[in-house]
Amino acid sequence: MAKKVWIALGTNLGNKEKNLENAIKALSVTVTVQSISSNYVTPPWGYIDQPEFLNMVLSGETELQPHELLFFLKETEKQLGRLENFQYGPRLIDMDILYFHKTIMESKELTIPHPQIQNRIFVLAPLCEIAPYHFHPILQKCNRELLAALPDSPFNWLHQPETPADLLKKLLMEPIALEKWKNLSYSHRMEYINWINEVKKPSTRANRISKTTQFISPE
Repeated sequence: MAKKVWIALGTNLGNKEKNLENAIKALSVTVTVQSISSNYVTPPWGYIDQPEFLNMVLSGETELQPHELLFFLKETEKQLGRLENFQYGPRLIDMDILYFHKTIMESKELTIPHPQIQNRIFVLAPLCEIAPYHFHPILQKCNRELLAALPDSPFNWLHQPETPADLLKKLLMEPIALEKWKNLSYSHRMEYINWINEVKKPSTRANRISKTTQFISPE
C-alpha cells in the first residue's frame, strides 16, 4: 500500500531552479507527487562560507519502504551530479525524508521524522506552505507550531523577494492569509510592505504584520 511521504530538496550550486526541476522529475519515478511548495532562498546552515541555498518541500505517495526510499534518493542525487563533500558543504542537490506516513524509526542510516525539522527554517517554511497542520509524532506539535517557535532568520520566496521574512513567517502560519497574499497584485503587496517597513519599533512592526494578515483574510 502506498504511504504518504514529505521530502525536502535543496541546492546551492549551478542552475538552482533547474536542479530542483530535475530532482522532482527524477523523484516522480517512485513518488507520486501531490504537492510542491514554492522555492525559498535561505542562507547556508552549519557551514556559512558558501552560496545561499534554494529550498523546497514536496509531498507524495510511494510504494517503497523507508530504507528503500532513502537508497533511491541517494542514488538519484549521484545520478543528478552530486559529489561527496564535507558535512553541510555546498551541494548540487540534496534530498531528505522529513516524514514517512506516521512512521517513527531510528537506525544508523535513517531517522524518521528527520531529527532537525524543528531547527531548520529552510525546512519548516516550505513544509508549512503545503502541510501546516501535519503533526510531528514525537514533538506532538504541528508544523506551524514548530515554525512559530523558531527565532526569526532571513529567508524569502524566490519569486516574491520583496516579502519580508517576518511577514512571510506569519503568513506561513495562516494558510488562508497565505493563499490570498499570493494572489495579491505586486502593487497591493507593496502597500502593505511599505506600511510595515515604515516603523522602527519591533512591537509596532509585529502589530502591523498581524493586522496585515487580518486585513487580507478577515474572518
